[in-house]
Amino acid sequence: MIVTGAYSIYALIKMSIVGGSAFHKINQSWSKLLLKIVGIKVEIYGLENLEKNKSYIYAVNHSSLFDIPILLSGLNDNARIMYKEELEKIPIFGYGLKKSPFISIERSDARNAMTAVENAAKSIREGDSVIIFPEGTRSPDGTLGVFKRGAFLLASKSGKTIVPVTLVGSSEILAKGAKRFKEGTVKMIIDKEILNNSDSREGQVKLMNTVREIISNNLEKYN
Repeated sequence: MIVTGAYSIYALIKMSIVGGSAFHKINQSWSKLLLKIVGIKVEIYGLENLEKNKSYIYAVNHSSLFDIPILLSGLNDNARIMYKEELEKIPIFGYGLKKSPFISIERSDARNAMTAVENAAKSIREGDSVIIFPEGTRSPDGTLGVFKRGAFLLASKSGKTIVPVTLVGSSEILAKGAKRFKEGTVKMIIDKEILNNSDSREGQVKLMNTVREIISNNLEKYN
């Protein structure tokens, strides 16, 4: 899309001058303009559950390419996203991602994935929030998929709380595999933060199941 390409070029130029600190504001501007052009309205519930100047791990269900601009425009937070490394192959946009503060993961390489988790944990400890999609990939039909443990391992390593975020309706805007997008309204439900009190595998799995249940209930309630 022309808007995304133009913003990617602008972001690269801006970051070369003032550094990565400019990336978040540019991303928010891009997100809001893109949603306006497409005709996507976002209804946000639970924004009061977030404290200013506090970093979180946002665990979000994933069913559309528009999930990212929806989150970046709706969450008033300097949040980084962990993304698949293959997205860097997209012309211009991919190079902008590579140069951004976002964190890439090569899912086929376990060592690379663990390094990304360590980098994200370090980023959160230094003050940045991180957005993670625990399903690992987009749902083809909007139903909630199986969660992977990475987000909850990250919570353990960073010492930060997890905030479940549910997106309802984004799959109807642009589903996985769809070539055309539609106008519509997406609901974003932000739940209260959950503290991970255990760094054990069992504790991470328990946290994972709790978050998945919250998101599942929200999908049923707000659909």
